[in-house]
Amino acid sequence: MIGFFINDKVKQEKLSTVNGEPIQLKETANAALVVNFKTGQIVAEQNPKQKLTIASTSKLLTTYLVLKAIRSGKLSWQQRIKSNNEIYRLSQNTELMNVTLYPNDSYTVKQLLESTLLISSNATGVLLGDAISGNQTNFAKLMNKTAVSFGIPKSEFKFYNAVGISNSYLGSDRIKGISDKAENLASVKALSTIAYRLFTDYPGVMKIMQENQLNFQYPNSSQHFQSIGTLSKFNAEVADTKIKFIAAKSGASRSAGSVMLGLTDKLANGQQYLSVVMNGSDYETPLPTWQLVANMVKEVMNQGTNHVIKKIIQLLALKIFIYRKHS
Repeated sequence: MIGFFINDKVKQEKLSTVNGEPIQLKETANAALVVNFKTGQIVAEQNPKQKLTIASTSKLLTTYLVLKAIRSGKLSWQQRIKSNNEIYRLSQNTELMNVTLYPNDSYTVKQLLESTLLISSNATGVLLGDAISGNQTNFAKLMNKTAVSFGIPKSEFKFYNAVGISNSYLGSDRIKGISDKAENLASVKALSTIAYRLFTDYPGVMKIMQENQLNFQYPNSSQHFQSIGTLSKFNAEVADTKIKFIAAKSGASRSAGSVMLGLTDKLANGQQYLSVVMNGSDYETPLPTWQLVANMVKEVMNQGTNHVIKKIIQLLALKIFIYRKHS
């Protein structure tokens, strides 16, 4: 089997079969994937094509579109986006992670994107999507169109809003004609492709993720919001694995369970790996999922043979399957 990260600027090519013995995982997850970040080659996978709820990891695609809008001049880092009553109500929802955004106050694109990435604030991500497309219905169409442009099959994703919350949370901004329970869906391969494109097309985004904490200053006020960033928490929790990550994005909901995506620093074998686990544990107890993300990289390094693809093209070649343990 051959799969691909698609780069619309390069010619699609098939790769020769890569030999290797399957890695058997003891942990249970709905889906998992490890990618050689240098080559785009899949080195381990489990259930790679099934659409699953991805929760806040949806914000990786929103981030891609924000950075694309900045590059094209549609947005700028210091441009201020005004909040409104609907965004304020969303930011006050205690079931969701949020920075409060007060009605009629305006916040810079930089502030909003840092909040969305560092602590996974939802109202900030929705406000950014609305700034680009006018509303969540149009922004969801842009997300789906962009996923297609990455070469991801339509059967492997469906986006309904910028941040991965259920449709009901959006109030008047929700998409009409679909269930209020609808949440963003993607396969682990699709999610990995989105992250791969984000980190390769806009590598500067990793500097934002590497900030130790969010310091959100409110306009015309001494009030500010502080919180430790996801990457700092993640590295602290997996320190015993001795795998250091330089980018990470988590997600959690009742239907998604716990989701985590992490990009390692360069390791002892000279490689970097993008490691993803979907629904590796309950949404309220993410640590087992986080540990699995790091442990999969260790297993690939310890048990897998790494076939390095010389050509500088963004392709995924199937190498090793990870089989889910059935109870």
